[in-house]
Amino acid sequence: MDERHLQVTEIGTLFSAQAQKKAEKFLLREVEEAEKGHWVAFADDGPESFDVQVTLHKGEITAHSCDCGKLDAQGFCLHQLAMLMQLSAKKTNTPKPVTKRKVKEDPLTTLLNQIDTEDLKLWLKEVLQQQKDLAIAFNNRFGFRPVDYTNEEIEKITDAVVRSVVKNKRKIDQSELKKIILLWKEVHEPVIRHYLSNIASVEKIELFSTLMLSIHKWHLSFNIKSTKTETYKKEVFAKMIQPLYDIENEEIWKAVISGYFKEGFDGTNAARMDWQVFLSDLVKFETRPLRVDYILGQFKKQYIQTKNKSESFITAFLTQLVFTTYKNAGRLPDCIQWILPISYDNLFNLELIDALMLHGFDDEAEEICRNIIQSNREVAYNLPYLGRLAKLFTKEPRQKAKLYPVLLQMLPYTGGLEDYLIMKNEYFKNKEEDFKKWRTRIMSVLGNGMRSNVNDAHFYFDILHHERRFTMMLDKISDVRTVEVALKYFDVLFAQNKAAFLESMTRISSGFYNNDQDVQFYPALAEKVKEHYSDFEINNVMLKKEHYWKGEFARYFEKKYALR
Repeated sequence: MDERHLQVTEIGTLFSAQAQKKAEKFLLREVEEAEKGHWVAFADDGPESFDVQVTLHKGEITAHSCDCGKLDAQGFCLHQLAMLMQLSAKKTNTPKPVTKRKVKEDPLTTLLNQIDTEDLKLWLKEVLQQQKDLAIAFNNRFGFRPVDYTNEEIEKITDAVVRSVVKNKRKIDQSELKKIILLWKEVHEPVIRHYLSNIASVEKIELFSTLMLSIHKWHLSFNIKSTKTETYKKEVFAKMIQPLYDIENEEIWKAVISGYFKEGFDGTNAARMDWQVFLSDLVKFETRPLRVDYILGQFKKQYIQTKNKSESFITAFLTQLVFTTYKNAGRLPDCIQWILPISYDNLFNLELIDALMLHGFDDEAEEICRNIIQSNREVAYNLPYLGRLAKLFTKEPRQKAKLYPVLLQMLPYTGGLEDYLIMKNEYFKNKEEDFKKWRTRIMSVLGNGMRSNVNDAHFYFDILHHERRFTMMLDKISDVRTVEVALKYFDVLFAQNKAAFLESMTRISSGFYNNDQDVQFYPALAEKVKEHYSDFEINNVMLKKEHYWKGEFARYFEKKYALR
């Protein structure tokens, strides 16, 4: 029955006779109609007492609750049953007058109300003398709070928290660090609130800087692998975002932001990187273009000034941060011409080069590529940069003279048939002997590499196919470890010798780079095999038991079609 229509007199139908007998034993205290139709009471169940509430309308139960947490599928418990049974027995919605219902009180509150105040103070004093961290929290909650703060006071309250928890230990654990952070949040809160109420004052920036420096100092000395302190510092900085946004006067806002950049690029400020990260994050929250322009302009000014100082150097952190700041603001083209590459950071450098090429700064992209190539000793490190140069020089016919030396270094380690044909038809034109020597070297490197490198396999077979050397393609197909090449040239190889091709597929994909990327081509190749060969041919050639080495594709095919 839907509980919204359940009559109070029908409550017994939801419970067994045994449950009803148990409910009858509960003592109901202070049964009272708190509001029209809303009944409340305490149900004593052994040593525990639970708050029961029921709402009735014209004899129907419209709402009910109990804080015991032991509800059945219909949402009722035995304590509610006891109360509803009593109301049903009265057959009325008007109980006899009772005394005013008291609020349920937990045992701790009861005990505190019974303790003599002086005794409580003496005990509390003893505890606070023993537990220094509690003493700090107690003093912060009930002690005197200054109207203003000095740098010394900020450092003192920050240091006191750490010493109260760590004492004389040289190393702390995770639980102690957690306790320190919680106490810091409490004692720093009035300092932060004081600063935020004066956020338009440039003079007050020093106090906030002292707070961050005092946290950072301990962060460096904790000697523990944890992100808790870094997270706390970010949380403190984040509290400034909205108050800063709310500064309406543009000149005041600029003065404050300039003060922040001064802190962020002060070489003596140990916490300057925290300031730089905060300033970078501001761009993500600022919606006014002129303010975004100002923040980006300050970053550019500081970066170029640092770059131009002979006695200083640009850190990888700062380069990445400035690049990311402009990127987050959707203004990447505005910085890529003066951003420096980062030594030995290929991911960043290639992203920078690609951005330069995308936005038409080809000369700058070429210069970075050449400088990095010149600084590397191994060809393998240069391949991504050679590839970018090849892309640059392929765009413009007049750049072909620059392209040939790049392709000579690239091939066969990267690139493909298109690059190979450029060298054959243009660079080695009328140089037949030189081309033969070069081709021999290319095919030798690719032939040795195709057993472990899928790109080498593709390149090798693309050249053979272009030269129409189909017999050699058939001879070499069993040496590759990828079914993708076999699928790509299936029709050619099938036409050359269908039996030999089927036999070679026994060993395909039996080695080094068999992975998910290659497995995705198994179904398509299997369908081609089923389409072009009979079950008799498949069983007696590709799947015959005499094969000593059966590749993964043959095993896949055998399992998928349950042949044999």
